[in-house]
Amino acid sequence: MSKSQITPLVSILIAIVEIIVTVIVFLISSSGSTVPITQDEAISLSDGWTCFWEDTDEATILSIPTKLEGGYAGRILHLSNHLPDRSFRNPSLMLRTSEQRVAVLLNDNLIYEFQPKDPGRAPGSMYHFINLPAGYEGGRLDIFLSSPLNQFSGIINEIRIGSITSHILFILKQGSVSLVLAVVAIVLGFIMLSFFGSTSNVGVEPSKMK
Repeated sequence: MSKSQITPLVSILIAIVEIIVTVIVFLISSSGSTVPITQDEAISLSDGWTCFWEDTDEATILSIPTKLEGGYAGRILHLSNHLPDRSFRNPSLMLRTSEQRVAVLLNDNLIYEFQPKDPGRAPGSMYHFINLPAGYEGGRLDIFLSSPLNQFSGIINEIRIGSITSHILFILKQGSVSLVLAVVAIVLGFIMLSFFGSTSNVGVEPSKMK
């Protein structure tokens, strides 16, 4: 395929990428309006958390996200709260860990645990989606966090309850600016590629005519 044929294809690809970005941004910005997928609900569990280090009895009531002072590598942070007394469609719990191990109990029953096989390995920062069993409404939630790294011990990130669809839309909305900037950078790269392809194509035409 010649460069004169590639250039129009690149232009079409750029147009397609721009359309896709526009649709994504529209869906994110339209959260809670007319897009059927956003009918699934989710709320942040921000207030009323009882927090304390497992090796002490000094409990603190606080709102999250936050960071509890006094942490160090391996120290276990215990969070406790009650889930709202209401039902959600396809209910799940979403929490984000920052280089932390996590265990989640509902009414004293273990429903989720994330522990790397290598205890000396940094667990990574990630989102966790935890399906909730029937009868979760109003239940007691206990979360245990620990990190092998001093600087991440005591960090408590956003915790939400609702549908996985709403959780994903929330994450996309949080990172929408970075997403758009990344796509813009890719589009600019394609534009520059198209430009250089066109100029180099013009440069070789005279030699073909000789």
